[in-house]
Amino acid sequence: MNRLQNTDRVLLADAVTGAVRTVLVERDSAWLDIVDDVQWLGGNARFLWVSERDGWRHVYLVSRDGKTVQLLTPAPST
Repeated sequence: MNRLQNTDRVLLADAVTGAVRTVLVERDSAWLDIVDDVQWLGGNARFLWVSERDGWRHVYLVSRDGKTVQLLTPAPST
């Protein structure tokens, strides 16, 4: 989380090499809630992420490489 609290990054680090890479970036023009309870699933291949990126709080399933972000809690249709 940056000082303005409007950018949050998920970083993965290799303990052996020290290499660090960004997996996911969340941005908002106002501010973001801190997400500090990432739940890893599928042998650490994916993780759950809580976000308000569409204006509503939802849970997403994100691949370890960050290339796949799947909405798990869609809003009910009206």
